[in-house]
Amino acid sequence: MEDVHRLSVELHQEHLGDTWGNDEIAKPLARRHPILQWYDAVCRHQREAVPQTGEVRDVPATGAMAAYFGLAYNLYLLAHNAELQARLMKRLKNSEQFRGAYYETFVAACFVLAGFTLELENEQDGDTTHCEFTATNKSSENKFSIEAKSRAPGKANADVGNQLYAALTKNADHTRIVVIDINLPTDTEKTVEAWRDEVLSGIKSRENGLTIRGEPAPPAYVLVTNHPYHYDLDSAGTMRAVLGAGFKIPDFGYRVTFASLVEGFKALRKHADVLAVIDGFRNYSIPTTFDGQAPEFAFHQTEPRYLVGRKYDLSEHKPGAVGELESGVVSGDGRQAHLVMKMDDGTRAIFTNTLTEAEAAAYRAHPSTFFGVEIKVGGKVETPMEMFEFFYDSYKNTPREKVLDFMSNAQDFAALSEMTDDDLRLTLCERWVWGSGAFRADGQLART
Repeated sequence: MEDVHRLSVELHQEHLGDTWGNDEIAKPLARRHPILQWYDAVCRHQREAVPQTGEVRDVPATGAMAAYFGLAYNLYLLAHNAELQARLMKRLKNSEQFRGAYYETFVAACFVLAGFTLELENEQDGDTTHCEFTATNKSSENKFSIEAKSRAPGKANADVGNQLYAALTKNADHTRIVVIDINLPTDTEKTVEAWRDEVLSGIKSRENGLTIRGEPAPPAYVLVTNHPYHYDLDSAGTMRAVLGAGFKIPDFGYRVTFASLVEGFKALRKHADVLAVIDGFRNYSIPTTFDGQAPEFAFHQTEPRYLVGRKYDLSEHKPGAVGELESGVVSGDGRQAHLVMKMDDGTRAIFTNTLTEAEAAAYRAHPSTFFGVEIKVGGKVETPMEMFEFFYDSYKNTPREKVLDFMSNAQDFAALSEMTDDDLRLTLCERWVWGSGAFRADGQLART
């Protein structure tokens, strides 16, 4: 937790200021700013869990730790965006604006983790309203206007209609993504399943009747979260949740169904940017090291031996040989690294080395970045769509003639021959999925 402590110190000193923090600490606990209440709970938990100063011990993360260190991590992720960070810091120090600002740091952090760059809307333009910020996907370069809302606490229902309306009144230059926190404690009688159904029903019921300034409300992606750590500061195991829904976007969201794998896959491609954001919310976690480096490497339990782009002396395999690591994969037992080397003479060779215990642990913790760059790590196929995506990824560049050859015995070959190249490949992949015998008609694995 070395990096976590360092960033939390910076949160106080650099961003909040020692004077402001000391003034808050001097107040009775109940009157302190929420950040300092979290800080008090973190310190109490640390004293109880690690009584011996300097001792290293794994401890469960309480709600206070998740909230306090999470805020520090969010601001760390926003460090490259000084303008956005400065605006949020001003609001964070204001107790009345704190809850909304804290949630906005979380939303912004999840967009950063999902591969987006962020920029503030034109705050100097007072003639119109603006969304919170513009998010641009680094890969697709698609832009989205983001508005984040958090419901007030203590609500008996789970309806997000007021927040959705308020978000849709803002002018947006790009496709809208509205992010709303349901703000419910985890011990409420409303389970995730219950509030999920109520949220979806409320959004869908407004699609035909909701108007903004006399005009039909615009479409928007709606992401509803529950980020409830502040409700249970002293307990561990608090769970987050995220739900995707489409407001006037019929082929996006939870419980949307499709007539075929091809239709479903086309929707996944169409909404890939927003699905990446949902993954950002779902996978958000405070790393042991804030830069994401495996702790086994960061804390020098071992040094990373295998980094893509680095050259290696391979004399033990061939006298005088030097090779540059192009890629690598770790075998199923997690102990053998298979290394693809580009040799100085232009040829390629595969070498296998055994990982140390520390290296194996680092790989298990961060398999996709173990070799210093992002490398897709294969996993088990559990659904028809996962198998479909595997086939498509393998054959998406296959020439049309070859695809037609694969399907030459199909009874509808004439109709297949009239399809576009992309539809032809998609149809081939779908037929392979259902022809594999791996799944029943209901999509469940056909286990023997």
